[in-house]
Amino acid sequence: GRLFTWGEGNQGQLGHGSLDDLFMPKAVGAFDGPKKVKTVTCGATLTAVITQEGDLMMCGLGDNLFAPTKEGENRASCSTEPMHMFPGTKVKQVACGRGHVVMLDEAGDVWCWGNNNYCQLGDGSNTNSHIPRCVMQGKQVESIACGRYHTLAAATCGVVYSWGCGESGQLGHGATGPLGAVPKMMTALTDRVCGQITCGEHHNCVITS
Repeated sequence: GRLFTWGEGNQGQLGHGSLDDLFMPKAVGAFDGPKKVKTVTCGATLTAVITQEGDLMMCGLGDNLFAPTKEGENRASCSTEPMHMFPGTKVKQVACGRGHVVMLDEAGDVWCWGNNNYCQLGDGSNTNSHIPRCVMQGKQVESIACGRYHTLAAATCGVVYSWGCGESGQLGHGATGPLGAVPKMMTALTDRVCGQITCGEHHNCVITS
């Protein structure tokens, strides 16, 4: 379908080519033609759209989210219009944290990029990256969710993996330290998750059988 946005636009997150706030819903021109929206997700100052063809398009703020626009240029700090990300990759789901993005492709693999100060990319480091890093492959991941600085992934077999900031216990592994640098299975939910997983800033909810 079409996409309408409104509200604060000071980081380009509304996708209309400006930094203006909007007080009434307005159609995003990028999706007025043949390209139609399948799903949309909002981050703090970011909007991520998956089209009906499985393409990922994003607009808004993200120092480590957008690839260089031209060879040799610095990364764009924001995009005021939806930008086609990673052409050729077909996307099933996308989730946005405070400064990182997690993408689930049609093969069931999980890719992360953006800020990594709390290990929220799950690649074993705390180094920021504007290039997606595949952090889960061959695990048959079915859905993903992001908190402010942490990430969850649920597999078809009913298990949930978590990584990133766990300072408030949001990784679900008990008192194992404040950070999880790589995806780790939550043993408390083994083979039980059959429905939605969702994250608040620092907490999570799942539906089990």
